[in-house]
Amino acid sequence: MPTTPENFGQVPRVHIEGLRDRTISSAPQRRMTTALPCASVITLDTRHNPYLSAPEVLANHLLALL
Repeated sequence: MPTTPENFGQVPRVHIEGLRDRTISSAPQRRMTTALPCASVITLDTRHNPYLSAPEVLANHLLALL
């Protein structure tokens, strides 16, 4: 799908923040959500890949968005 100025931002974004992420620490994650605001931020006590370390917790948060 081409990204155009008209379409950019039309899909609601959700940021998933991992509190123990060593790949992207909390400060840069928060700068990203400030630069590109999200509909919500899900904060998990996980590392970079919550779908591996806490799949059920992540799934429950994502299902709650529906």
